[in-house]
Amino acid sequence: FWVLKPAAQGYAHVVPETGRIWVRNFFTNLSMPVRGVNATLQGKFRVAGCEFERFGINTTLGIFGFDDFAARRWSIKAPKDEDTGLTLGHYGVKPAIYIHWPFFGPSNPRDTVGMVADSFLDPTTWLLEFPARIGVKAVDRVNSTSLRIGDYEDLKESALDPYVAVRNAYHQYREKRILGAEKADDKPAAKP
Repeated sequence: FWVLKPAAQGYAHVVPETGRIWVRNFFTNLSMPVRGVNATLQGKFRVAGCEFERFGINTTLGIFGFDDFAARRWSIKAPKDEDTGLTLGHYGVKPAIYIHWPFFGPSNPRDTVGMVADSFLDPTTWLLEFPARIGVKAVDRVNSTSLRIGDYEDLKESALDPYVAVRNAYHQYREKRILGAEKADDKPAAKP
């Protein structure tokens, strides 16, 4: 909070919002293997197909993903936030205890194992050396924080106990994703 917030505020002051959205689009496109593989492992084949389709379109026509051409021109759904923690939950692994990792944020043992597994699916792991990978991840984190600045302060001001509020919100969000909120997205659309 004390390091990331000032860095994100300075970054937002220097880089216009349009540029920050392009950077977010690039990193979203780059992380497609994590979402695509996990959607496939969960049996969400429509979601996985959408991921691969978006990746192909945005990498070529969207100039390496800086432009979300697939959504803008063909209204292809935005990517789903699939990860190995959700895949493990899909197969019945329970979250156990709540953990709040420094630099990584809210988690639990299942999602921590998932985060490690996802790092092996992330292209930056096998394309970049360690120092460059840390720099790329730092840019991604500062950029995404600059687009959501103030969210944590709002939660902190509205909650009696911010730790409990974050813990509960995290747990409910993850369980909702596992228990079926995303299953509806994998069903065929109803015909008009």
